[in-house]
Amino acid sequence: MRAIWDRSAGAPRDFRLTFRGHMPAARAAAQRMVALQPERVIIAHGDCYLEDAPDRLRRGLGWLLR
Repeated sequence: MRAIWDRSAGAPRDFRLTFRGHMPAARAAAQRMVALQPERVIIAHGDCYLEDAPDRLRRGLGWLLR
């Protein structure tokens, strides 16, 4: 799961394909998450963002926000 959130690792191709046909809705959801400006992001299977959460979330979802 780390690759899903960590921009340096990139999101796996098969994960990206799960959004095929639903990119506008997925992009809008990602934009809403970033707009919340969270203090922390707790991820079940991966590194949590305990500092700089909005920027790290934006980087982690960069593939979806483009």
